[in-house]
Amino acid sequence: MYLQLSLSDLGLYFSARATDGGLACLVTCPGKPLGLATALSAASATLLALFWPFQTMQRVSERLVAVTWVFVILGFGLQELAKGAAVGCLERVLPEADNSAEWQRRNRLALLHQHQAARQDGTLAIGLDSAVDRLARLDIELKAVRSVLQAASASCH
Repeated sequence: MYLQLSLSDLGLYFSARATDGGLACLVTCPGKPLGLATALSAASATLLALFWPFQTMQRVSERLVAVTWVFVILGFGLQELAKGAAVGCLERVLPEADNSAEWQRRNRLALLHQHQAARQDGTLAIGLDSAVDRLARLDIELKAVRSVLQAASASCH
């Protein structure tokens, strides 16, 4: 059980790195630290399964280790194919967001034009005045609540 969980969790690191879906995680090579950590983790989990040194549990056979490896690899492949199909469906259904620098520049210019138009026709000033009025009313309400609480706490003592 430990071997299966350990190996399938290792697959998540590669699966999460690939955003294209499908088996793209197998095409993009991991960095050296991730590759070494993966190899060390997989090797140690396999060796622990084969040569379990503690008496509370027994070691598993080489055949069971091989079957576990095949099961995990096939399961990982199926999960990646399902992820690729889901990503493909979502890309067809949802509009693609454009995060390019040009899109960001256009958005910034549109917001700037809206702000300038609001300043010219006075709606920005009206919005600011109403916000200041609301803050003044809230301040009065807060002072009233504070005085009620102080009176209530004084009567309790």
